[in-house]
Amino acid sequence: MKKYYAVLKGRGKTPAIYTSWDECREKVEGYPDAKFKGFKELKNAEEYIGEYSKDDISKPTKKGLMVAYVDGSFSVSKNNYSYGVVILKDNKIIKTINGAGKNEKAAQMRQIYGELKGVMKAVDYALSAGEKELHVYYDYNGIENWAIGKWNRNNEFTQKYHEFMQKKMKEIKVFFHKVKAHSGDKYNEMADRLAKEALR
Repeated sequence: MKKYYAVLKGRGKTPAIYTSWDECREKVEGYPDAKFKGFKELKNAEEYIGEYSKDDISKPTKKGLMVAYVDGSFSVSKNNYSYGVVILKDNKIIKTINGAGKNEKAAQMRQIYGELKGVMKAVDYALSAGEKELHVYYDYNGIENWAIGKWNRNNEFTQKYHEFMQKKMKEIKVFFHKVKAHSGDKYNEMADRLAKEALR
């Protein structure tokens, strides 16, 4: 018999509904404070999602949630990286952050280091605002995988990012959501533009 697994909190896009236990397990196994449940009927799984949008269950629309879209950029001519961050609450933009940096070793990671900086800026902002939960939208898998320790940290910058996130995630719950790069996602594109502007 077919089952539906509704994941409220887990890896990747949440909340989400899966039709196999293997898919669900990949998202929740070992994830801190994972929240999920299995159902025989799709409608029951959707009801479990509750206050989240049923039309687009990958977007957190629950009242009061803080959301951060992050992206990075890189200038070959200047050999520096940048980041762009769009912060939303109740689906309204409340803050944009961008900046650039020049570190020859970090620049070897090109725009990826900019993305890591963007996440750290978003987390610090959320904490300064007294938030207990932050949803981070990213388009590069290392953002989540280095933070939670799923990927090996092969240089000082990924190691420092992991250490930073592990420390901060004891103070604030961070949920990660993957979005496809340059797919027309409004806020992802905005974060990308902010990062590019910081290089000028």
